[in-house]
Amino acid sequence: FLQTTTPNLGRAISELLINKLVSDGSYNVIERAAIDKLLAEQNLSNSDRTDPVTAARIGRVLGVDCIVLGSITEYSYDDRVTGGGRRSPLGNFGGGGMTLKHDISAKVQISARVVSTETAEILAVSQGEGQALGKGVKVDVRDSGRVTQALTGTAGGTMMSDATEKAIVQLALALKDNIVKVPLR
Repeated sequence: FLQTTTPNLGRAISELLINKLVSDGSYNVIERAAIDKLLAEQNLSNSDRTDPVTAARIGRVLGVDCIVLGSITEYSYDDRVTGGGRRSPLGNFGGGGMTLKHDISAKVQISARVVSTETAEILAVSQGEGQALGKGVKVDVRDSGRVTQALTGTAGGTMMSDATEKAIVQLALALKDNIVKVPLR
């Protein structure tokens, strides 16, 4: 089991989720730069932002009805070598080499809380989960360094992207169902 982390993963997932929420025009979302500016002005640390009371205060200053706080609760993939070991008919010449088969599974889980800017009450919780599976993925292995690169850079990366997209779509739908319950100011 291999845990994968990507720089600014939370911000990237946040951006993708925002795109899903505003794509049909039902919701207005405050631009991240405005929120970052307010956080800097108010001198709020990263740890304070996940507190519902602080989030409500930020929301009141921004003039919004609710704040959505979220966490990436799982971002992982599992890789198992299942077979192979056959040498290409071309041998080591002309791009041939040893091919191994891998079963790869990727999983992404994202949770979100909808917080009232009036009361700091958590009005709703939502979750999105995505999985992607690849059985018998062939990887041409010429040295041990390329195995890791092949799995994390191509097959594993594609699987993680697919799982992330599924989790975001599921979370956006759940949030849309829950946000309609938020009392408007």
